[in-house]
Amino acid sequence: MKMNKVLLMAMAGVCWHAALAAESKTNATVRTTVNLMDGSRLVGELSLKEIPIQSEAVGKIAIPVAKVQSVRFDDKTRMATVILGNRDKIQGEVSVAELKLRTLLGELRVPVRLVSSVENRGEGVALPGLVLHYSFDRANGDEVMDDTGHDRTGKIHRGSISPEGKRGSALVLEGEKATLTFSDKDLPAGNAARTMAVWLKTPAQPLRQMIFFCGGQVPEDGCYLLIWENTAPVMLGRWGGGDTKGSASVADGQWHQVALVHDGEQTTRVYVDGRLDIILAQQYKTTSPGTGSLSYDFPQHGFRGKLDEFMIFDRALSAEEIKQLYDSQN
Repeated sequence: MKMNKVLLMAMAGVCWHAALAAESKTNATVRTTVNLMDGSRLVGELSLKEIPIQSEAVGKIAIPVAKVQSVRFDDKTRMATVILGNRDKIQGEVSVAELKLRTLLGELRVPVRLVSSVENRGEGVALPGLVLHYSFDRANGDEVMDDTGHDRTGKIHRGSISPEGKRGSALVLEGEKATLTFSDKDLPAGNAARTMAVWLKTPAQPLRQMIFFCGGQVPEDGCYLLIWENTAPVMLGRWGGGDTKGSASVADGQWHQVALVHDGEQTTRVYVDGRLDIILAQQYKTTSPGTGSLSYDFPQHGFRGKLDEFMIFDRALSAEEIKQLYDSQN
């Protein structure tokens, strides 16, 4: 089979050999999404551990697959852009005729000439207590799979999945009545400790935007974050009034991570991009009405934009763990 030649760009003067040799010692598991030119998508683990590249700028190197964030092929020229995890962009030649991918269907061999893009997702930090995780990389129609294995499938209402997420794919919602709902059975309730984190991307809007919501429409029951109109700081919600504004603006068309952390006693913190933004003496009496949601079906509070990497933990992550989570996904 004729080898596919991919032109990769690399910055001259960078010592790739030593850096990549050191980085290749990691044993991190990587989940790969292979997008095909006909619109199909395969998700699994690549058998290939290193990508051999011959670059005019740096010579012959082997890049660990775990360090590659994405490879995108031009439909006409078959030229590709390779982005590393640190956002470096590389060019050169790679001799790969096919990709061997271990999937739920067994091992599949995919000719590179049929591939439009490849996206890698490291499993990230292994923080205990994770009870729900939507990466949005595993979706079937209007259903989104829970990556924790708890079989908590999410349901998309008036939304869609975009391949252009923070990491892999993302949920796209466009305002009124557009939500993703999920079962709240066995999720943190009452005043139990919890952490809820998600990446979001939205421009400034004239209306408030609900980010996520669990519980009922009663003060101290509803546990949620929202974005204030126009000026766009994150707010820690309190149903019926008394929302607490933060100082960090997130409605600027860029990706931001927001996290709500309740310690199970009387303190709730909100972090934006790994940094503390709100701290408040607050207790919860969260009930379990049956479903929680990303966005919320409430007049003039619908989220407009993209959401990715939604996680719920049944404990309060520390400030160091929040920063670790942010860094691992950024």
